[in-house]
Amino acid sequence: GIGKATLAFRLAKTLLSGAPVTAALASDPQDRAVRQVAAGTDASLLHLTRAYDEKAKRFKTELSVDTVRRIVPFLGSSAAGSGWRVVIVDAVDDMNLNAANALLKSLEEPPRRTLFLLVAHVAGRVLPTIRSRCRAVRMRPLPAEDMAAVLTHLGADPSLADAAEGSVRTALSLSAAGADAVRAAQRILAGRID
Repeated sequence: GIGKATLAFRLAKTLLSGAPVTAALASDPQDRAVRQVAAGTDASLLHLTRAYDEKAKRFKTELSVDTVRRIVPFLGSSAAGSGWRVVIVDAVDDMNLNAANALLKSLEEPPRRTLFLLVAHVAGRVLPTIRSRCRAVRMRPLPAEDMAAVLTHLGADPSLADAAEGSVRTALSLSAAGADAVRAAQRILAGRID
């Protein structure tokens, strides 16, 4: 909930649109590639995540080897637009061992102008052989003052910043529950029933 996947998609939008890659990762929202990435239809982007199980009506607990094997034909196809291909694995620590080994084969010798963006929630759960082939970008929860500013910008109650522990997603979920209900629950959990 701190923006790891959001960062990966912003980088993909910037790269696939051909815009200069700057610290702001700015891209034109009217650009065809940017719109296609947002819609999930850009042929130069492969997003791998846990599959939805229709029978159980929930997401599967692991990223399967069959899902990861989609990388091979994707990398075998021609890149469009900017000439880049981007693979986002969200989250790499959700892979089972077979899936991790399948990913490792693709990471060993990627085609030219291919970028792998591997989102991990717990880096220690990622195979050391995969970690050794990656450049880590560590992301931390937002400080309370930055959270309050983001929540204000999004029209949510900034007093939820501390309860969200640096996660914008958590703050928005708490906001949907209602700030008063969250504060009442915090008082109860702290033993301060008013």
